[in-house]
Amino acid sequence: MTKKVSGMLTCSAADIDALARAMPERAHLELGALTSAVPMTRTWARVILSGWNLARLADDAEQVISELVTNSVLHGSGPIVSIWLVSDRECLVIMIGDPCRTCRNAQRHRTMNCPAEDS
Repeated sequence: MTKKVSGMLTCSAADIDALARAMPERAHLELGALTSAVPMTRTWARVILSGWNLARLADDAEQVISELVTNSVLHGSGPIVSIWLVSDRECLVIMIGDPCRTCRNAQRHRTMNCPAEDS
C-alpha cells in the first residue's frame, strides 16, 4: 500500500519492488556498518543523481539517506549496509537494507518527487 507523507510516498516492499523493476537506472553500494558510511553514502548519491540529471533531488536524497543509513548503522545487527538508488529520471527510489535478527529482509523505502503522485 502506498501512502503520501509530507510530500513523499512511503510504500510496501512489494510496491517498491514493482516500481523498481520498471525503472531503468540503478545503482547499488555496500559499505561496512560504520559511522563513516553515512557521509560516504551522501557523496555517492549526489554523484549518481548528478549523472542521472536528478541533481535537483540531491539535497532531499542526502537527508533521507543520512537518516536511514544512520539507523542501519546504529540498529542493524550485521556488518554491512546496502544502499540502492533506482530511477526513471523523474522519480527516485531510495532503499537501505541491513541484516536484522528480528525481521526478514529489513529495508526502509522512500520514493521522491514522482510528478504523477504530486497532487
